[in-house]
Amino acid sequence: MGSKESIVNVTNVIEVGEDDLELISESRGSVNYSFPFSENIRLLKELTAKWVFEVYIDPFKIEAYNESDNPVTNYIAGKKLLPYLVPLRVTSSDPEYVIEISKNLAMYRYKDEVILGWR
Repeated sequence: MGSKESIVNVTNVIEVGEDDLELISESRGSVNYSFPFSENIRLLKELTAKWVFEVYIDPFKIEAYNESDNPVTNYIAGKKLLPYLVPLRVTSSDPEYVIEISKNLAMYRYKDEVILGWR
């Protein structure tokens, strides 16, 4: 759901198994990469960097291409979009935001990255 590759074109996807992930929180924690914002996430405190909202075409709401339900037209019209909270690096420190997540989400650690995902 949210990780450092959340909103970029990925060219080298690495499959990560359950055994590679460490569950670090089921309620509250800090993230340092962009993540989609939804009713399942409560923003608590911006610790470092400046964070801004950007909207993207919601990949979860694209079923099949349909001229009357065109993702580009929807984007221009402001429909079927997913807001992301994105850090802007304005200092040399790593961005960090403390969030609280609902019971259907969890935070996992893979190497030095915190991943926000579904349980």
